[in-house]
Amino acid sequence: MRFIAATHKDLRLLVEKGEFREDLLYRLNVFTVHIPPLRERPEDLEHLLNQMLSAACDKAKRNQMICTPEAMELFRHYTWPGNLRELRNVMDRIAYLHEQDQLEARHVLEYLDMGTRAPSAWRTGAD
Repeated sequence: MRFIAATHKDLRLLVEKGEFREDLLYRLNVFTVHIPPLRERPEDLEHLLNQMLSAACDKAKRNQMICTPEAMELFRHYTWPGNLRELRNVMDRIAYLHEQDQLEARHVLEYLDMGTRAPSAWRTGAD
């Protein structure tokens, strides 16, 4: 049996602090793959967003949707603090709630649920 585990925590640091069992670290740490968070690889965003939006539209049994370039630009300036889970949830929300087949910039803030987001979730300036 193999286990695949993922965490955003530094397990070695937690072991040093006595907050994670050292023996468990060595059982889990056979092969480590570091995947940077989405905010550190914005070049992947458009592809991932389109893929997740397409899958969400299929799941919602609705026509496929497209994002305007302006909407995509707003998505690029968002830092995705919830990483891929947040991106998937936003695309699901759009697929179920958005009535048109095109997503425009004016809709982006609504679907990102910005009423509960801190301003730090937005990039400012050129990245």
